[in-house]
Amino acid sequence: MFTSRQKFIDLLDAWRISQADVAGLARVVPARVSDYRQDKPLPPERVSQIEKSISEIVEVYETFYPFRIEVSDPEIFRSAVIHARLAKASREATQAIGELVRDPRNRERHSVSSV
Repeated sequence: MFTSRQKFIDLLDAWRISQADVAGLARVVPARVSDYRQDKPLPPERVSQIEKSISEIVEVYETFYPFRIEVSDPEIFRSAVIHARLAKASREATQAIGELVRDPRNRERHSVSSV
């Protein structure tokens, strides 16, 4: 059985994310997360809520690994999501600046002698 849900189910297993945490974040009962895992039919908006919650949990866990952020506290978790996204943006900006600096074509355009 390989469905479009399999990627998210694999993430649940790989990161050992509890169905209760996903349910709380998605604002559904844990039975709906269980139904999701078993590939039972669910309304598209429920599927979307569950997948968004799994994605956010994994995003936070990846950013703060090896530390685990408490998903059951919505205020702390929302703050962690924001900080995870800021950290990602900062890494990407740093990488982009580094690539600009290393590219010899950029040095010629921005050198003192060209002014």
